[in-house]
Amino acid sequence: MKSAHECEFKWKDELKAYDEKMKDRGSFGPNVWTVIDLALPMAQCLLSSVLLVVYFFGLDKWLMESKSFVMFLAAWLVSVIVLARSRESKAREQLYETMLPFEAREMRKRHERELVLLKAAHDRAVQRVYLPEQESRT
Repeated sequence: MKSAHECEFKWKDELKAYDEKMKDRGSFGPNVWTVIDLALPMAQCLLSSVLLVVYFFGLDKWLMESKSFVMFLAAWLVSVIVLARSRESKAREQLYETMLPFEAREMRKRHERELVLLKAAHDRAVQRVYLPEQESRT
């Protein structure tokens, strides 16, 4: 079985290039235009659906209140943010799959699982050490 360090050294250039590429990306992508490109179509879609619901249910008085405008803006903002974030997470996943070879991705998954198992074993060992001490105090 190869050590994790040997495998990591083998894929060092790919991992460094991936980390360098990810460093430049923000929460919504490498630039803000992704969010701006989504804002207008989402506003049009949301406005048309709100007007359709208002017409269908006869909510004309509700539409004239200032609260309805604030609710519309909040729903529009949330939908743009959620859509931009989901698009960015898909782009990050695709970038991860294209930049790193399959073996490197599997090595990272295995390494993460080993870290979780190691932390769980450590927590159990700490509980075993301190449990008799706590029982003697009671």
